[in-house]
Amino acid sequence: MAWGDSCRDAFEKWAEEVGDQAYLYENVAKYYRKAMNFNPRDLSTRLANATPLYNPALLSEGGPLDVSYSAYLYSWTTWLAVALQGLGIKNTDSFIKGELNGSAWQMHTINHTTGFRASADRAYLQPYLHRPNLMVFDKTLGERIVFDSTKRAVGVAVATVNSSFILDATHEIIVAGGVFQSPQLLQVSGIGPADLLQEHDLPVVANHSGVGQNLNEQILIGVSYRVNIPTLSTLDTAENAAVEVEQFITYATGRLTSPGALESFPSDWPEIAYLTLPTFVGDFTGTPPPTDGYNYATLLGTLMIPTSRGIVSISSPRMSDPPLINPNYLTTQPDIEVSIAMFKRLRQAWTVPALANNLTIGDEYYPGPGVQTDKEIEQLIRSTMIPVNHASATCKMGKADDPLAVVDSHGKVYGVSHCKFFCTVSLGEIITEVGQTGRGLSLTPT
Repeated sequence: MAWGDSCRDAFEKWAEEVGDQAYLYENVAKYYRKAMNFNPRDLSTRLANATPLYNPALLSEGGPLDVSYSAYLYSWTTWLAVALQGLGIKNTDSFIKGELNGSAWQMHTINHTTGFRASADRAYLQPYLHRPNLMVFDKTLGERIVFDSTKRAVGVAVATVNSSFILDATHEIIVAGGVFQSPQLLQVSGIGPADLLQEHDLPVVANHSGVGQNLNEQILIGVSYRVNIPTLSTLDTAENAAVEVEQFITYATGRLTSPGALESFPSDWPEIAYLTLPTFVGDFTGTPPPTDGYNYATLLGTLMIPTSRGIVSISSPRMSDPPLINPNYLTTQPDIEVSIAMFKRLRQAWTVPALANNLTIGDEYYPGPGVQTDKEIEQLIRSTMIPVNHASATCKMGKADDPLAVVDSHGKVYGVSHCKFFCTVSLGEIITEVGQTGRGLSLTPT
């Protein structure tokens, strides 16, 4: 939901890896602006010390995607903004200029009038359903891409509840099945590691060892405290929640308009991110939140650029059978070391005087003082971390001599014709963006 540009070095690395200067930031930035329909909020509904700063020259109107600022921010976030200054984190005016260093209030893809999320569906699909050249097949599963004897993609075999048929393609097939089902569809169609395809008695159309490899995914951990200001914890009662829902539906204001949070970027190519949630998070396993009447807040950490790589493989020759997914979290020493450093930094942020003297109540609530050594911290991270659901790169874009590359810089699948990809599955690795946050910052792991 957060809106912002990725950093310049991220695009420079992408352009170098795929051998195409079109991916440099100066060539990509115009597409950020083309998509944007920026409308400033009535900032009178926000706290006085949460007024965003931005350069209007970097914004645009008229695009399909609504971009604005939330109508509400938790005071917890403004306190953290003060704490950042104590850590030496400088304010910046926005994250829309190819720089992710500093602290700024976050833009979001939300409609400034209604407060609802401006999703890709609302921006790019719903307004065009009336077009005569667009047909949406609902509740229809793509089962395989059909290739002719020249390895040209000529159609897609699909199945509905009551029938199966082939959709013929006169020009090309564009695959956008996501990080898991895109490689699965290629594999059941005969494109992937030859030994895997032969294991499932599938004919090999193109032997690509990289299909389903190189899975990137970020992980999330958190530290929680009791705080002496209102947070989302007070919405736990039905009465309070009903008032907030009514305020959001009727006036597009109130706490439900705030996606929450804070995010951090230690460099132009950030390794970690910190974000806040105005509630108790705990171990992410569904443990019930405390019901003691206190307000809780959580500082979260995200491993932004993991070096561990996972695998997606078919479990059968059928798309109806889920693929086998092995994310391989924390299987490299750099990921382990950065995760431990990130956890320690979460704790350090809680102890800056602005928070310790004015905000927190008592000692660290979760995980508590019983977790101290690096071994204990690593064990905690492994047992409680969750994915951020930003997985990517299982059909990597790259040069023709890259053994893991599945598509070229135009999204064309190597080894076949008239078949393209259009989703994050083709990224070589996670391209760093700002996340769903209320404020961003820069914190370097120590």
